[in-house]
Amino acid sequence: MRDLIQDEFAEPPADRALHDEPLVVHRHAGLTDCATLVVFVHGLGGRRYGTRPTWGEFPRLLFQELPDVDVGLYEYVSLRGRVKLWRSVDLAVEAEVLAGVLRQASTYQRIILIGHSMGGLLCKAAVRFLIDSGEFRHPPYVSGLIMMATPQAGSLRVPRLAGRLTKDGRAIVAHGALVTQLNTFFTTRVVLDGSEPGPDRESLPTWGVLGASDFWVDTLSASLGLPMNRTRRVRGSHTSIVKPATRDADAYRFVADRVRQLVGPGSAAATSAPELPRRDGVPGVGVFLDRRELRAELASFVADRHQRLFLLTGPPGWGKRTIAAKVVDEHRATFDDVLWIDCTEGRDTVSAFLGQLHAMLSEQGDSALEGHWHHRDPESLPAIVQRLMAALNRKRYLVVLHRVERWLDADGAIRDEALRTVLLRLLTRVNAAKILATSDVFPRFDPSGIEVPLGAMVERKVGGLDDEAAVHLLQACGLRSADEQLLRRAAARYGGMPAALRTVADLVVRGHRPLDQVLGSTEVEAAVDDLISQSLADLPPGAREALERLAVLRRAVRRADLPRLGGTMQDAVPLLAQRFLVEVDIGNDTVRIAEAARSAVLGAIPADTVTRLHRTAAHFYARDPRPPRPGDLAAAEAALEEVFHRNEAGETEPASQALWWAGHALLTWGYADVVEREARRIATSTDPAAHARAAFLLGEVADLAGRYDTAAAQFSDSRQTGTAAGLWPIVTLSAYRLGRIASARGRLAEAAELLTRCIALCEQHAVTDGWAGALLSLGWVERQQGAPDDAVERRCAQALARARDTDPQVEASAHRELGYLAWTRFHREDDARQHLAQAKAISERHHDVKELGAVHTTLGYLEVQWGDIDAAIDDLWAAVDIAKKIGDAHLLASAYDHLGQAWERRGELTGAEDWYGRSLDTQVDIGNPSGRAVSHLHRSRVRRLQGRRAEAAADLFAAKRLAGAYGITELGGRIEEEEQHSHPSV
Repeated sequence: MRDLIQDEFAEPPADRALHDEPLVVHRHAGLTDCATLVVFVHGLGGRRYGTRPTWGEFPRLLFQELPDVDVGLYEYVSLRGRVKLWRSVDLAVEAEVLAGVLRQASTYQRIILIGHSMGGLLCKAAVRFLIDSGEFRHPPYVSGLIMMATPQAGSLRVPRLAGRLTKDGRAIVAHGALVTQLNTFFTTRVVLDGSEPGPDRESLPTWGVLGASDFWVDTLSASLGLPMNRTRRVRGSHTSIVKPATRDADAYRFVADRVRQLVGPGSAAATSAPELPRRDGVPGVGVFLDRRELRAELASFVADRHQRLFLLTGPPGWGKRTIAAKVVDEHRATFDDVLWIDCTEGRDTVSAFLGQLHAMLSEQGDSALEGHWHHRDPESLPAIVQRLMAALNRKRYLVVLHRVERWLDADGAIRDEALRTVLLRLLTRVNAAKILATSDVFPRFDPSGIEVPLGAMVERKVGGLDDEAAVHLLQACGLRSADEQLLRRAAARYGGMPAALRTVADLVVRGHRPLDQVLGSTEVEAAVDDLISQSLADLPPGAREALERLAVLRRAVRRADLPRLGGTMQDAVPLLAQRFLVEVDIGNDTVRIAEAARSAVLGAIPADTVTRLHRTAAHFYARDPRPPRPGDLAAAEAALEEVFHRNEAGETEPASQALWWAGHALLTWGYADVVEREARRIATSTDPAAHARAAFLLGEVADLAGRYDTAAAQFSDSRQTGTAAGLWPIVTLSAYRLGRIASARGRLAEAAELLTRCIALCEQHAVTDGWAGALLSLGWVERQQGAPDDAVERRCAQALARARDTDPQVEASAHRELGYLAWTRFHREDDARQHLAQAKAISERHHDVKELGAVHTTLGYLEVQWGDIDAAIDDLWAAVDIAKKIGDAHLLASAYDHLGQAWERRGELTGAEDWYGRSLDTQVDIGNPSGRAVSHLHRSRVRRLQGRRAEAAADLFAAKRLAGAYGITELGGRIEEEEQHSHPSV
């Protein structure tokens, strides 16, 4: 290390010895106790001095502005300098050298590192070495890191070949080993926002400066790991942002302000003579779409002399800045001047705010704040405010406060008390100024809630664009030729969020990539997560824990139930709602995490913590003890949430128990898709009980849809696994369902054997599951095989007695079958109506949608027989609607067939033929030979009545062939009767 003591910053004369010195320090002459050293570290191929130095005037400007801060410039070999191989070392080795040099600067208390491009990576690597070696907490302390255009994830512009062959390429290639190691280390070991470090972590305030037209380093790489409030995008290229021409350059001002912040308030750097703050320019509007209602409200605000503050709130990325810029653009002529203030951390004092106002007033020839704006004495503030109010009444001004959340404390109030006082006076005293504020957090300008006059403040939350406006925005951003379906998919995926849509367009246009490829990646989500991380910054531990608990939940939670989730959930909700991280439904009194925040929160939680949170959520939804069956849909849905969280936590056996309890009810209520999704996850389990339950439920899903082969395979699986594990309720239920499938496929002997076996197992193992259903189905099979009517009726009565009060589904089915028999076999209409009324009442009471559809179908059929055609059609339409909703193809086919009979009874033979055709097509799809035979027989009769004898004969032949092949003796007499009508001479 070499010291140069100077009054003014100047490059040293050419000196060979100095050329080999890694660090040259420019010290202020006469300053013997300087506590702070700023070290500049150049990037790839850079140099500290000469005709084209990396830093330009940057070191000189900083040396002049900060009289108690020394400036050092570090140099190392890179790019062309590596031609001399004996001087060329890897960046990780160079980091050890830099760390050692910093340790030698023992006369300083603190060191601030400023790295450009690859130099930023070198600084990070040196910090890692200091932490790993245990020297980070020894003076001099590295107290800050500012990275300028640093490729923290590597540069996509570096060829892969260079990333393998050269030392520099290996350091900065995209996703290379070094950058990956550094990012992992900083994520797990370094706190970047300057807050208190936790166990095994160090605190290092860190910022990033991004070039708006940086060709070499993309935004994601330059800002990786840094919240937006710790980055600054400035105009300029990769190299120009480190060569400021004046102290007013954006990049220079940001860096100098950060150095002042790190040095502290007691130093000369922080207390030097006040300099009039520069005014921010109003950002360009760019592409602007929609927002007509909001713009109309803002126009009304501008015209209303009583309204003083319009507050645009909402999560980051939803277009608040663009809306504010549009207001300025549309209404600039209404005001004498417009003052736009970016509410950065360095401007969160009353002096900075008054200085901005003074700059605006001075340009209008008003010196009201001359000599007063740099406020130091609290007692002088009332007089300053009085002068300000008089000035704001002389002309009309619009003041835009952009991103006020950076001036707020944890409670949403302005941090600086004097600044809070001035803003409150602007809102409560008569003046002609208008204030338009944007904020990611709802600010409390009036903490008491009573000082601001009613109607003086308007607050609106900014939402997403509608689908049409979102598509137009994408087209306006360069995607005019893109497929509109893909554009609509992007609009729906990101909820009309302008920042996300602009990111999509940027990745497509600038990256020369197909839109579908961008939508298939997670790059946009990563950018959105970076935006959301601003709202997550500085959350108290209790609020952060509450947000993490809500992040794993898929459903809203009643506020009264929040304490059951643990922690201080109730207390955290107001703060989270203020930052738009949760959504509170006042009408239903529920809370849920904002979807835009969910991925950002979950992405920041370790995997083991996520697992623990899912276990907590599972216990939240679990019911102990459970009733025999879900009483309503809410109870079943809660069980489904328990299943989801137990699956996520890897607890498949208790997940299968919860799904078994709720699954049957959910299937009858039409939720087959959600049952199938969770059952498939459980079916992969090696636990035999969990696997057996999941296989049975998957069989029920397939059976409901008429996929008999799949259903039979699943029921056989559950029967075999259940037998091996001794789970007899599952075994008996599986045998019962296999018997039903065999019956539907016309395999009556096989069906009778399976159903009889089910009944025997129930008796042997004292199991009730499937017993009543097997009795009922066995009666139906025996009827198909030609058993006497009274024997079939006795079977149904046995099933009814067995099912009463234990199995409402079978109880309703038994009443339905008895009602059918009462008319078709014994012509007892009153008994039939009574049984069907009981079946309907039981189905409705237990929300059994599937059985209710079967009741409507049977009732519709009988009403056709009774001549009540209008009532029949109403019931059958209800059955069709239910069948389509729950995906029951068998029920749908039966309803179609009975609608054909209704149309035939009304004499509308063409309509009847159409309904029979629909029924036949559906029966073919589900492989039901009995149903096919019935549909062929009915269509044969209609075609005969239409005089189409050849087609009628073909249908009749098909019905006769199916009945004979599958032993459907019940149809024998009806087929012979139709043959008599077709061949009257026989």
